[in-house]
Amino acid sequence: VGEIALIVVAVIFSPIWLPIALIAVWLDSKENIIALDGKSMSGKDTLINILSGKGFTKKHKATPDNQMLKMEIKYGNTEFAVTEFHNVSGADKANSQKEKLRTKIFSDEYSNKNIYFIYLFDAQLYRDNPIEKKDIQAEIKAFLKQINSKNSKPAREKKINFRVLGTRGDEFVEKDKENIENEIRELGVECEIFDMKKSKAEHLMPFIVGEQK
Repeated sequence: VGEIALIVVAVIFSPIWLPIALIAVWLDSKENIIALDGKSMSGKDTLINILSGKGFTKKHKATPDNQMLKMEIKYGNTEFAVTEFHNVSGADKANSQKEKLRTKIFSDEYSNKNIYFIYLFDAQLYRDNPIEKKDIQAEIKAFLKQINSKNSKPAREKKINFRVLGTRGDEFVEKDKENIENEIRELGVECEIFDMKKSKAEHLMPFIVGEQK
């Protein structure tokens, strides 16, 4: 995956070979990395269930400290192969695991991979709890600062894609939902709030991978 085939065209100047053309041909493969972050109960497991085709479920099962999956996500006419799908528990005790994951996927070693870092938040909690709202905004700003710093490095081959995905969109009228989305966009990152009970992969994936509507 992600290998380069090198074709060398050479002529002979005895007794050595002198390359006159070096052509890099990408093999037809990509490495797509999706990593989820967010507080406990923000909807990370629900998102995985929807993208994997299981659909929405009301039952909540605590996420392991560090879960990595491989997944083929189908939406519309697209089959999107995820080579690493990371989901880390939102509990405070897992903060060190989340930091280790970010260090790994934001490293130079991963700079040639397609990285989609998705921060999930409970939009109803954001609206109704000023302390939680402040905390969510602080986390988004911290991630944005870290990602912008990594993306600004000249040696980085591919930029890290950062999106903020809100859940519990069913609790809002459209205007209130848009107000929160715009409020977070003003921080410098794309945001969209979804009704996870109705959303399917074809609704979520274009936002996650940054496809134009």
